[in-house]
Amino acid sequence: MSSKALKIAFVHPDLGIGGAERLVVDAATGLKSKGHKVVIYTSHHDREHCFEETRDGSLEVRVRGNSIIPRTFFGSFYIICAILRQLHLTTSLILRDKDQFDVIFVDQLSASIPLLRLTGAKVPQVLYPGIHFEAYDKKVDVDDINIKILESSKMTILSINRFERKKSIVLAIRAFARLRDDNMISEEQFLNMRLIIAGGYDHRVQENVDHHKELDRVALRLELQTFTIMPGSTKYPPESAQIIFLCSFNEAQRTYLLSKSHCLLYTPSNEHFGIVPIEAMYARLPVIACKSGGPRETIQNDITGVLCSPTPLEFSEAIAEFISGKHDRKVMGEHGREHAQKNFSLTKFVNSLDLILMKLVQDSPRPKPLQGPLIWFSTAITLFVFLIYQYSY
Repeated sequence: MSSKALKIAFVHPDLGIGGAERLVVDAATGLKSKGHKVVIYTSHHDREHCFEETRDGSLEVRVRGNSIIPRTFFGSFYIICAILRQLHLTTSLILRDKDQFDVIFVDQLSASIPLLRLTGAKVPQVLYPGIHFEAYDKKVDVDDINIKILESSKMTILSINRFERKKSIVLAIRAFARLRDDNMISEEQFLNMRLIIAGGYDHRVQENVDHHKELDRVALRLELQTFTIMPGSTKYPPESAQIIFLCSFNEAQRTYLLSKSHCLLYTPSNEHFGIVPIEAMYARLPVIACKSGGPRETIQNDITGVLCSPTPLEFSEAIAEFISGKHDRKVMGEHGREHAQKNFSLTKFVNSLDLILMKLVQDSPRPKPLQGPLIWFSTAITLFVFLIYQYSY
């Protein structure tokens, strides 16, 4: 328990299901366990597509402006709309809940930081995130239909990423196909393998919908049979399917796949951090990732995983080395778990964050709330920009 309870707000654009959302939920839950009052502000929160803590009352969630500013204007201006939605969300926080919070976390979009700085707010330092280990240790109910549809005698190669083009998921499909096309493994071995591409998928996000279709077309052109499991579906994939798209998944499915897969393919290049490799290492699952961005800091090459260039050839060669036994999966898995436990625990993250917040509050006077004409000026600017883009398409 902290020596002083703080009032803390998190500002997050869309409280759905993804790595960023998982971190926000874990950080908020951890700070609440320290005795702080925590509220999450968001522009969108779908109770059918969110983490349990935001649905069951464990965390207080306040939704502002979802019906006022759209996600896009006629399918375009996505980033502009996201910025406007966050400015509206932040202005609403200042107007309706002024002088309520000691600390405000602004996540993903920095557009509202200048507005918050007008209140006298400071920016805290950056921390590496951690994961809630206990969530990955939960026993999976193998009789759960959501688990049973994932069962197979085939060797499973796993990819976890949102269905977004910047995640380079197509690299996983092309690397998988090269195992066959370049005769890296026998035909019998290849027929006894499958690639599961699991990740965040929201039917409201056009890129998710379009990119899933694009990936499916790529797989079919490579003569790989595909099957898609949409949210809520309990239909069994045929044994002949070698590419399975799991469009969104629950925690039990994630835990099951991490425990049953042969290796994990993490395909984004220059990823800012990437929580998935941490999850995999904790689950004793070796990771094959691009040697750029976050994985260079989180993965120990040839110890907890393999770092390689973002090409189908290098990824497929790494997969083949796991299949042949050149890389010892069990030893690498144990090293990965030890590495994750030592460096990326949620407890370590929350304790460090708690100390930073207490020091920040002790060293700084409480910021004055944004008042009077300044509030109305910022609100007017937000509305003005919104109207310009609404009618200029």
